[in-house]
Amino acid sequence: MGIMKRVLPLAIAILLPLSLVGLVAGKHISIVTQRNDASTPAPTQATIETSDWLQHDDEVLGISFRYPPDWFLYPSTPEGFSRTTILASFDIEQAEGDESLYKSGEMKIIFSATDSISQNVDSLAEYVTENLISPTITEVTSQQIQINQLSGLRLDYTLFDQRESSIYLRRPADTLLVRATPIDTPLDAVLQELLTSIVTNN
Repeated sequence: MGIMKRVLPLAIAILLPLSLVGLVAGKHISIVTQRNDASTPAPTQATIETSDWLQHDDEVLGISFRYPPDWFLYPSTPEGFSRTTILASFDIEQAEGDESLYKSGEMKIIFSATDSISQNVDSLAEYVTENLISPTITEVTSQQIQINQLSGLRLDYTLFDQRESSIYLRRPADTLLVRATPIDTPLDAVLQELLTSIVTNN
């Protein structure tokens, strides 16, 4: 519970405003949009062994997904401040306050849900571009994606010289958000496999 109390406010603070785009240094961002007709997000070249992966059934977020057994899971709880689950390749609790433990190439993935974002995929890109502002985001690309029964939008961008990805998957009652940082590392193959394992129960 201690780690979630410390991590959740930070996760909520950065998840929405910093993973969305609007203006950079007073100039409108031009998002490069692509359409991915495959059933998975953008493919990676690496292949990894997933037979020993664990499955997490998240009753709070209404999803299940699989993840490597040596990763650290901080699940959302019904009595928690918000519906947020954190998965990381490193021990967040140990790394707190020690920047040296945030090793290059490690990855953190934040899952959350919101009912305040448009459910329409096409209008979602327009909503993101026109309504939210972050002067620290550059090099933005977007693509429409399909993950199992969920359709949505993936944004890849640079934030403070680090590549990140925010994925918005629409559901009947809300939008599932998955934010991964950093990307463009060897762990992209793990992210790819994890995303394709997501199943929603809503």
